[in-house]
Amino acid sequence: MEGLIEGADAEALRRSVILMKDAPMPMRGFNATYTSDTLERQTRSFSVHFQRRDESGNPTGENFTLYPNVMYDRQFSKVVANNPSTQHYWNYDVFTLVSSLPKAELDPEFAKKQEDSLKYERYEALVGDTIFTKKHYLVVESVTKTPQHPEYHAEKGDLAVGLKLRAYALGDPKAYPAAPMLYLRPAKGGFSLHSDIGPLQMKIRMNEASMEHILKAEDALKYTNFDVKEGSLFEFNGYQISFANVIKDVEHSSYAPEPGDIAVAAGLEITAPDGRKAKAAPVYLIRDSQPFSLKDEAPSMGLHFRFENIDPKAGVLTIGVAETPANQAGIPVEIAENVTRSDYIVLEAIIFPGINLVWLGSIMMLIGLALSFWKRYFS
Repeated sequence: MEGLIEGADAEALRRSVILMKDAPMPMRGFNATYTSDTLERQTRSFSVHFQRRDESGNPTGENFTLYPNVMYDRQFSKVVANNPSTQHYWNYDVFTLVSSLPKAELDPEFAKKQEDSLKYERYEALVGDTIFTKKHYLVVESVTKTPQHPEYHAEKGDLAVGLKLRAYALGDPKAYPAAPMLYLRPAKGGFSLHSDIGPLQMKIRMNEASMEHILKAEDALKYTNFDVKEGSLFEFNGYQISFANVIKDVEHSSYAPEPGDIAVAAGLEITAPDGRKAKAAPVYLIRDSQPFSLKDEAPSMGLHFRFENIDPKAGVLTIGVAETPANQAGIPVEIAENVTRSDYIVLEAIIFPGINLVWLGSIMMLIGLALSFWKRYFS
């Protein structure tokens, strides 16, 4: 057997490597990247993407993904089984096994102590604002009422809100998405799900004040309605707004399509008094015969848009426009830095040369035993 890890001498190092999430790791003949994981009941499966390299280290174009998994006990306190995943070739196999996980992934009490030890700092920001911390900065992109999170499974009656942010290290242009959320579930209470940005060693969370602020801020907006046709132009507080087109392929942060939906968006083009330009696309949705309006924003201008109504016969749409009050406070959000990383796996990766010859030899031996049995008892 030959270990895949380049330059390794000891047996353990020859077989195992720590893969940080989304960070390619050079291995002998490959680049390996731990891309994602999923949890179904008590089985956690990991996606590890392999990219073959030539002798010069350049990609050859051959790629494959393996899915080793681990199985937890009922209390999720320890791993009771490690199941491999293998890529087969005619002359060898690439065998992978997740041999270890971070302690926080195995010990719920340790994970809770680790979380309780974090020091969260409170910040406030409006959509479109930038939050500066000691080591990072974050851009608040939008607020959504249909948030998505790996640990959240929506149920009927949920009241949920979330933020979409982009986080950066100072001096590094690479952006990392973050989507903390908070939801209230009838008869069960409220739950905050943080966003963990491993490469930046950062966690972001919302609290009850975040939800209260978002709901109150929306209620405080004063909308002015305009009846417009496609191609028309109207003015609001010095802003020139053009209703450019009707959009049938709806993409909206708060819209998750369901069978039977009728949804259209109004494509708006906005020009500020100082010449700045922006776009927005509020959505008009009919679901189960009930109409809904999904607002959109032009954050840099502090404008909010709602698609209030549509008259298909006359071709007239009613668009509501509001402006963020000048004295409105920002949305509270809490950020912890210097977080211990737990977004990694210890992968055991081995090449089994000539493995198919072993299988062929085993099959031939079984055939020989069968022929010997037949000759002895039937000849």
